[in-house]
Order: sequence, then structure tokens, then C-alpha cells
Amino acid sequence: MFCRLTDKRQNKIPLIFAQFALIFSKMNATTTLVKLTPANASQYIGHQIQFKTRKTTITKTILRVSETGKTIYIDHPDLNNCLEIVSRNVSVIL
Repeated sequence: MFCRLTDKRQNKIPLIFAQFALIFSKMNATTTLVKLTPANASQYIGHQIQFKTRKTTITKTILRVSETGKTIYIDHPDLNNCLEIVSRNVSVIL
């Protein structure tokens, strides 16, 4: 009914959880997310952004912004290296 872990695997589990907790606590302690809009997009050139595509969260750097501010250019060939921020939830990582 229950799967028993071998001694080797059982000893590694607390270590993995401790490492994950340490990484997660460091990330949350210093991470601030700001919603990217056409009005503020040009202020964040060179900053890291976070967005979802195909149920995966991706982090990229803003390379440039269009004149209207509705499109940002990133290095992501799957999205033709550009991202329309009007139709997506894009956050800047500070």
C-alpha cells in the first residue's frame, strides 16, 4: 500500500527540502514584482521580466520597447523575440 524509501533516499529528502526552503526564502525576501504597462515599459529596459507562456513561467530581460509601449522585445525565438504586454500579465522583477 505505501512505498518505503530506502535509507539513501530517506536521508536525502530532508536535505532537498532544506535547500528548497533556503532558495525560496531568499527569492521572496528580495523580490518585488511590478506590473508592466505601456505607460511604464520604457522605464524598465534592461530589467528582468516574468510572464507565462504555455503554462510555463519564463524570466527574460527587456531589450527594447516599441514607440507605443505595447510591445517589448526579448530574446525568446518561440515568441518571435517580442511580447505584446497589453494582452498578457507581465511583471518586472525588482
